[in-house]
Amino acid sequence: MDKRELTLRLLRLTGALEPAKGTDRDELRTTRELLAGALAKGRAHTAPDTDNLPPLAVADDVHDELGRLAALVAEDDSEEDGPPLHVVRRDLPFASGGGGVATLADLVAGGRRADRVLGPFIDLNGQPLVFDVFTSQQHVTIVRDPGGEPLLRVPVRAFQRRDAENYMLGAGSVWIRSTLLAPNAPPNGWTGLRILGGTVRGSAGGVFDGTVVRFPAGTKVELEIELDRSAPPLDGGAPGVAPDAAAAQVMVPATMQLATAPGQATQIALKEAALELFDVTYRMAYTRQAPVWESTVARILVPFDAEPDVLAIGEAKSKIFRAQGKEKLTFAGWVLPVTTAAVTSLGEADGAGGIGLACDAGMDAQWRGLRGGAVDVDGLFVIAEPGRLMMIGRGVHGASARQRFELWQEHQPSARRARFDMKYHRPGTVRFLAERDTREVLWLEGESDAVLDRPLDAAGRHLHLTAGPAMCVLELRTTLRALGQARFDGSSRALALRNALLTVAAPWLVTWNGELNGDRIDAGELRLLSRLERLWPTLPDPYASTMTPLTGKRIDDNPSHFTPTTGLAGLADGLARQWLVAATVTWAKPDDVTLELKLSKTATAEPVRPVRPGPTDPPVVTPPVIPGGAIGLVRPDV
Repeated sequence: MDKRELTLRLLRLTGALEPAKGTDRDELRTTRELLAGALAKGRAHTAPDTDNLPPLAVADDVHDELGRLAALVAEDDSEEDGPPLHVVRRDLPFASGGGGVATLADLVAGGRRADRVLGPFIDLNGQPLVFDVFTSQQHVTIVRDPGGEPLLRVPVRAFQRRDAENYMLGAGSVWIRSTLLAPNAPPNGWTGLRILGGTVRGSAGGVFDGTVVRFPAGTKVELEIELDRSAPPLDGGAPGVAPDAAAAQVMVPATMQLATAPGQATQIALKEAALELFDVTYRMAYTRQAPVWESTVARILVPFDAEPDVLAIGEAKSKIFRAQGKEKLTFAGWVLPVTTAAVTSLGEADGAGGIGLACDAGMDAQWRGLRGGAVDVDGLFVIAEPGRLMMIGRGVHGASARQRFELWQEHQPSARRARFDMKYHRPGTVRFLAERDTREVLWLEGESDAVLDRPLDAAGRHLHLTAGPAMCVLELRTTLRALGQARFDGSSRALALRNALLTVAAPWLVTWNGELNGDRIDAGELRLLSRLERLWPTLPDPYASTMTPLTGKRIDDNPSHFTPTTGLAGLADGLARQWLVAATVTWAKPDDVTLELKLSKTATAEPVRPVRPGPTDPPVVTPPVIPGGAIGLVRPDV
């Protein structure tokens, strides 16, 4: 990866980040350094849409810092000091994954224990995110020759040869090729399990060279392990949060036996399992049914018989989400994570899986702020791991189900507040995560309406946005915060400013966030990003008559200035340089509201400088310039 591409990736992934409370700029600098090294070597993993969203231009000092960092990394061909590092950007516990729950982060990080977590940081939309760092470990690989795919991987430090047929596994982790467990699992997937010990046996002797055990082609390979059922460490920091996760008792099978032979289905033997959840105790016995990969939860499902055979949820204790009802189980059993990360990044496993329960229609759900009564849930999947509880509801809908978030106080004399409404009348998905003494997170999807008095249009009318696909997230730690995102279609709008008249497309992205108090956000931030269609300066003659109206289309390839003859720059590589109008509303109190509008180029690998006249052009009066390539646009009413 060359300097230019590396700079662009760093800009998109970290350019707009700010340290969250408890995190400092040194940690952000460290994150950028580690990420740059991982990107350069192809060991960084991010959501697939990260590179498609056009971030706003960043301040010059940030751009210059990332450019210098990219140059250092791109030119560095020295050997790495220490084991290779892999970096995963984790935006939210759940993100939109094409209608399913599984995301790239689930598949990359799934089942791996991060050696270091950097952050949290806050992105441009007020959304928290972290970077997980994984350290490569040297493994012993178990294969069948000639040319067979790896079957197992075990850290070298936990591997010991007894003789040609038998090998001992110490406490730590074992990684199993996921297709051995479920043939429909991702072909490059691996399932990691924490173990207390175990053995690997071959029906014929193998050859061990220190890093690889090679069994003959027709060898039957057997794995026997004792699972480590203890709870993994969690962040903590919010005592008493997630009481349902804290009360759950999860007992995955104590032992596992696996046998694989060429041309035969994998044979699996498991001890019993148990789960105590929502004051119900489930006792489970292995059925010997074939495990299957379930993409919507990014896990392998190993069926068990459960007693009782119904999912019963009575009085849940969560403060933000409660499902309730009683319905016959469609699945009960052991659930195992899968990672598609590079095999060189497989370090320590995060646990030994969890217990899953699922049912079809019959449940309903309620959550903090929901109006119109409980919603119907067409299907519910519950996954309990030690210290952690996840619930995924599909087909969630209610004819009158809605939710209102009241934002800032409108202009006097109005007593109303600006608002953002969520509607849940169409079937959607609800996702809930609870981590003991750490957090509860609820992810909701639906449609949204918004009524905003900032910014007003050119006629002084409120901004009415309707029927946009949206999501909102409630996160409870020591306080309850809410954030939302929505996209809208609609006609263009004109905005009249003191120094310009501009038309913009309907907002392609609206985001907001803040601390939630009942239905109100008394302090927060809202951003609207719209594509600029046209801009006319409204400056006194002779200046206004000498300026070419600014449009969002490419005019030339010179990024240095804006003049009557040359207009604005195009994107590098001949692409049209898109201009965005970013309206940011910030309120420290309901009646203490500020509005800032910026005209900004999207981030490129070249510095985006403030618009200035060319050296030989006549004087041009431009709007006030804000560092970082954004033109400040001033409204008369704020």
